[in-house]
Amino acid sequence: MQGELGVDDEAARAQGPRAKVILGTRGTMKCLKARDAFAAGTAICAFAAREVYHAPTRYTVQRGLHAHITLEPELLQYINHSCDPNIYFDFETNQLVALRDISTGEELCFFYPSTEWDMQEPFACACQTPRCTGQITGASALSSGVMATYACSPFIRAQLRQRDVT
Repeated sequence: MQGELGVDDEAARAQGPRAKVILGTRGTMKCLKARDAFAAGTAICAFAAREVYHAPTRYTVQRGLHAHITLEPELLQYINHSCDPNIYFDFETNQLVALRDISTGEELCFFYPSTEWDMQEPFACACQTPRCTGQITGASALSSGVMATYACSPFIRAQLRQRDVT
């Protein structure tokens, strides 16, 4: 099943994300891939909270201690994890931003601990990049030195500062 963001509405196409959901190369998992190339620093699309939950679920992104959101546009839930991400969720601007140049057709990936303090469903990472941290359990399990190499949400940065003081 394929779905493309903004294809039914010319205004949404002009303003919305330039990405499509396709079955990824990681088995049968769906993923979000770039329809166009993006330069580093480019805002790919705006995002918003569709719903806010007190506790995490598999499909939420953590925005605060007890604020876990599902994303709008909903297709953003198909952005998978990588320890060498090419995008991040900028919660200060509510934009999905390219961390580096992204090629047409490249899968969009973010570093889950950049938004998650404790993962609802920890897992063994399979990204096989040189930066791979192994087990993905959330930012709380990683050193501040490791986390300093990633673009992180304001919530995660605040949690790391608080942890380092105590």
